[in-house]
Amino acid sequence: MSLWTYADWITQTDQTTRLERLRLHIAEVSQKTVGSKTRTGAYFPVDTAYLKMLTENERTLAKRVEPSTSPSIARSSALCRRE
Repeated sequence: MSLWTYADWITQTDQTTRLERLRLHIAEVSQKTVGSKTRTGAYFPVDTAYLKMLTENERTLAKRVEPSTSPSIARSSALCRRE
């Protein structure tokens, strides 16, 4: 049994599904950044560098999947010409 439920995010072929699963994985990893005990009672610290890598991947993937929310202004040269 895997420690992470959503660690399969990287195997998803659909980019939107991959992003959704990655965000769920980030949430579950974030909950354990301090560390947790396994079923056997062993302490399992989560590497914060792993969480940082996941958030960087999320940022990159979101740029590809989600449309830009910033307004873009296209100006026609005919409309902007001053004489």
